[in-house]
Amino acid sequence: MAEPKRLEVVRHGGAFRVLHWVIFAEGALLAVTGFQLGGILGLVVLPGVNFEVHVVVGLLYCVTALLFVFGMAQAGDYRWVGLRRIPYSLKYIFAETLAWFSLGPKVSNPVAVEGDHGTYVEKLVPSVIIVFWAFLFLGAALGLSGLALAYPAQTGFLYAVMNPAGRLLTGVDGLAFMLVFHRLMTFILIALVMAHIYASFVFKLVTSMITGKRAEKVAA
Repeated sequence: MAEPKRLEVVRHGGAFRVLHWVIFAEGALLAVTGFQLGGILGLVVLPGVNFEVHVVVGLLYCVTALLFVFGMAQAGDYRWVGLRRIPYSLKYIFAETLAWFSLGPKVSNPVAVEGDHGTYVEKLVPSVIIVFWAFLFLGAALGLSGLALAYPAQTGFLYAVMNPAGRLLTGVDGLAFMLVFHRLMTFILIALVMAHIYASFVFKLVTSMITGKRAEKVAA
């Protein structure tokens, strides 16, 4: 089968790329400082000021993530991750899973542009849609639970919401359950990030997040 015609287009603007890599760096720093705070893997990164750095970077991460989402909305890219596309994303993930276990045909990458103007007719690998919303949910859960752990006296309303779930699921509440919840969200997010990195290499999207450009398939 002949290779499809390709056209080099601007996939990501400069601000989008900068914010993406800032979020990645902030997330990595949050992970290692958080592991130190929790005594996980014996990591020691910033003795003495680790807690303060973890909290400050966490707040900066929230600001950066909001700027990132605002930039997506302003550029019109929100339409590619709209809530109405979640069923489409789930269907694609199901097909990907079957293909992974050799239970179904290999799925094709639907990303393509219209040939005359280089306008995207599909900009995302569909599985990215559900990943985007998972990142938002996990980020919000981590941010709120982190604030609750850092400032328990000022975030009593969060404990009022979480304590019944803690007693029901684990038999404990308060700081103990909030810490368990925060760690659980952290590990899920790390697993999701690893899957995202893997998919970025599989679908050859990493370079476009550096240069901003990519030779995209031209839709028939």
